[in-house]
Amino acid sequence: MMSNRPKVLFVEFNEDGTVGGSHKAMAETLLALPRHGFEPLACFNEENRFADLLRTAGVPVHVVAAARRQEREGLSAGLAARRLSVHARKIARRVGWLRAWGVDLLHLNNHPVLGSGDWIPAALLLGIPVVSSARGRHHNLSPANRFFSRRVRRILPDSNW
Repeated sequence: MMSNRPKVLFVEFNEDGTVGGSHKAMAETLLALPRHGFEPLACFNEENRFADLLRTAGVPVHVVAAARRQEREGLSAGLAARRLSVHARKIARRVGWLRAWGVDLLHLNNHPVLGSGDWIPAALLLGIPVVSSARGRHHNLSPANRFFSRRVRRILPDSNW
């Protein structure tokens, strides 16, 4: 049976092998969403204990480790033109995921700048609104980072910092 509830996808960006506060905050938020109002989804760049916790609670979880590894390899070497094509493929891949997963609202769990090169452009192409948590400050933002970060509907800071 298909749900009429809007699907909210939370994306956790961490992929350095650590699991900590941002993972925990995302899991707690997903578990606290009113089930009668929203259908939560989670996306992690790496397997982790919070992905397991969410699965156990019945939240659909997508782990995109293989895709992220391929993208990192493509960005680590080569000319600017090659890196540009990798970014274009990243955006196209995110568009495909957002469509396939039926996402109605995208929540970036760490900071909007982290999604400015792929998730935000993909959501904008599909007309999906984007909100973001802001955990820390990012310096030296490129013009593209600033442009896409400004397209986020709401930024939810987790402190007064």
